[in-house]
Amino acid sequence: MTFSIKRVAVSAGVGVASWFALMILAENLFSLYGLYQHGLLFSLIFSGIAFYTLPASVGSGHAGIGNAGSSKGDAPLTITQDGEWAVIHARPVDIGGYAAFAWILGAMLGGMAGAAVASFIHMMTGGNVPMVFLVIFVVLTFLIAKGYVSQINRHRKVQRAPFAVSATGVRLPNGREVARANVYAWTVRNARNGQVFIAANSYAIAGQLMAQNLGEKSYVLELEHDGKATVVAGGLSSALAHAARAEATRRLSGVQ
Repeated sequence: MTFSIKRVAVSAGVGVASWFALMILAENLFSLYGLYQHGLLFSLIFSGIAFYTLPASVGSGHAGIGNAGSSKGDAPLTITQDGEWAVIHARPVDIGGYAAFAWILGAMLGGMAGAAVASFIHMMTGGNVPMVFLVIFVVLTFLIAKGYVSQINRHRKVQRAPFAVSATGVRLPNGREVARANVYAWTVRNARNGQVFIAANSYAIAGQLMAQNLGEKSYVLELEHDGKATVVAGGLSSALAHAARAEATRRLSGVQ
């Protein structure tokens, strides 16, 4: 993970936003326990978690999500030679503000769950249990945020490993080799095509715009072989996916 002022600033912003979301959702609990005075502590805790768990693209110039990213010194598409193999690495494009949104969503849901559990315990025992609230809030914020980003990556079919091409065939991201005789074609498609979204109000329209934006970052390159299609690179822009296809096709002549 690369340390940078930008990453610290973004993490601090996410921490403060999480704290304010929590205060709004758990106002009664905060008044009961007097937790308002611990705002700086809560913000630092959430900022620290965000710093270590936000996507690698945040503040470090990465172009992807987590281990799928690339640094500013790396091109979106790189080809290196490994013996007879040309290793092609098409790096997923950044999902932008979706990661920060994931943390806000996690803070809201985690705060609601923590407040509900702590309030129930207080009602049943009469005791104040701010640590129960804090633990639930922190754990759920982390799990929900990471789970949300992971779900996005699954829909985008992000591949963290490169694939390789030689005159004799293709090496898939999982290491399996496909003989040239069993390769039929290279295909570029959008992984999110076919998903239906009905906009019923202004909030739904905003969600639709977000989905469309994400769709522009969800192109995949597939290898058709042995009667099936395997994703060799995903989470790409259309231009990047077609560039990867051109490089692969050039190195495996006769296969379009």
